Amino acid sequence: MGEKTFLLARVATASLIGTLGLFALVSLSVKLKFVSTQFEHQPTAGIEVLLAALWVCLPFGIATWWMFRVLKARYTRRQAKAVGIAFAVFTPVSLGVSMLLAEGAGSFIGAIISIAVTNTLLSFAVCLFRLQMTRLNEKIEQTN
Repeated sequence: MGEKTFLLARVATASLIGTLGLFALVSLSVKLKFVSTQFEHQPTAGIEVLLAALWVCLPFGIATWWMFRVLKARYTRRQAKAVGIAFAVFTPVSLGVSMLLAEGAGSFIGAIISIAVTNTLLSFAVCLFRLQMTRLNEKIEQTN
């Protein structure tokens, strides 16, 4: 398997893990919100914002951790760490763009697929760029 194909497959898997985890947590949150309307205490806006941030960070954090562990088998620790950090930092941006572009998908499943594919392609471009920059940096450090 070629280097770019290997990286694309790992970024795609991590993106899918994060996207499906995000939708599962959001679905669970909506279901629990319907259940919690029967109780007296409603969550405040601050708690809802904290939960939303947690819902985004948790699945993509797990996906980033998984991707870092898998990439360490093929790349140096420094390269795997750089790609993992690039994925973790850029994923919220690519997720936001993916959500905006997924509105025209039509169905719920189409939206999930559209989000996963767009998120994968955007994240792959950033991860590949970061990998190349890390390798260039290592090569420069070796010559000095």
